[in-house]
Amino acid sequence: MKKVLSFISIILATVSLSNAQIFVNGSGSVSLYSTAGAMNPVQAFGSMLFSTASSGTASAAYITANAGYSTPTTPDYNWWYDSQTGIFHPSNGVIGFTTLGIERMHVSANSIYFTNTTQTIYSAPSVRTTNNYSTATAPDYTWWGNDQTGIFHPTPGNIIGFTTAGVERMRINGSGQVAIGSAGTGSYTLYVSGTTWCTTAWSSSDIRYKKNIKSIDDPLAKILKINGKSYEYRTDEFKNLNFDKGATFGLIAQELKEVIPEAVKEDSNGYFAVNYNAIIPVLVEAIKEQQKQIEQLKTDLNTCCTTGSNQNITGQSEITGNSAGNSVLFQNNPNPFSESTTIKYTLADNIQNASILVFDMQGVLIKTYDNLDRSGALKINGGEFKAGMYMYTLVVNGKEIDTKRMILTK
Repeated sequence: MKKVLSFISIILATVSLSNAQIFVNGSGSVSLYSTAGAMNPVQAFGSMLFSTASSGTASAAYITANAGYSTPTTPDYNWWYDSQTGIFHPSNGVIGFTTLGIERMHVSANSIYFTNTTQTIYSAPSVRTTNNYSTATAPDYTWWGNDQTGIFHPTPGNIIGFTTAGVERMRINGSGQVAIGSAGTGSYTLYVSGTTWCTTAWSSSDIRYKKNIKSIDDPLAKILKINGKSYEYRTDEFKNLNFDKGATFGLIAQELKEVIPEAVKEDSNGYFAVNYNAIIPVLVEAIKEQQKQIEQLKTDLNTCCTTGSNQNITGQSEITGNSAGNSVLFQNNPNPFSESTTIKYTLADNIQNASILVFDMQGVLIKTYDNLDRSGALKINGGEFKAGMYMYTLVVNGKEIDTKRMILTK
């Protein structure tokens, strides 16, 4: 009896609502706005407005009926009186977001891109979807049509990378260190592989930042030990470092480390770098030290010339026409020297005694080599003196023959 009453109720409902085009078929599927059979339990043959008002609706949810894929100008989900703003379905696996009939965002299985045109997309912001760390060839944040340029997240540790044409150009790590042209930063805040150019560079040097301020010891001796070199970089073996090609000038870090270790630093890979700015103060002090020596030589020369005597810069008398007059002093070789050097000389006949005296540049006698023989050569060991510039004088029979300079490096 209940089944009969339910069937009658359905028939009556269908007849009474026939003008509203609500149709229920034998399978229980309901069709709205049509007597055609529904493909789903409920199917509306037309658009639908969702509003609490019977009229005067300014903006209410609206579903547009489409027989196929929708477009930016006919979005499926939109608003009353704003039918070109909403969400549309352009193809399988894709949804789009539109305003004023123009696609603004495109979401697919592999990426999300943002656009602002109804024309062909040449460069629109795009977000690539991934379930792992990204690479320089597949950055997460990129552009449509240029998807190997953008920002990627290569590894754990709060690192982001910047890529163009699929090549990493810059990365920033979790410590704020920046690497340009390289994936590594070493211990540097900014690490650049390649040539840099700027108009002006300043380095902080305020005394309030500093402590343990000291004078530089033996600056001239340090400079005399440094050897400038001409060389080319091995660009074929270190392509990732973007070295300049062709000949250039500089210092060898390993050699400089032996003289001024404060100007050399070793990175985490065991390679050395030079702080050329650290050499400037040493050069300044070396020039000042050398200038003192020059001024002393000028003073000695002026004294010699103004007195009208036959004295040289050490204040001793020159030989004048005695048996020592044929004695000769030669320049030491090698000069400069570090381990040893040889001073050659020639002694005249009938010499009673001959010596070579070594003075520092202030004229203080440092060492005397007495009783020179007639072999004509005196070998001096560099370990007997500190590095620096010295004068040596040949004295024959108590008379000064000649004075020359020699330089000792360490």
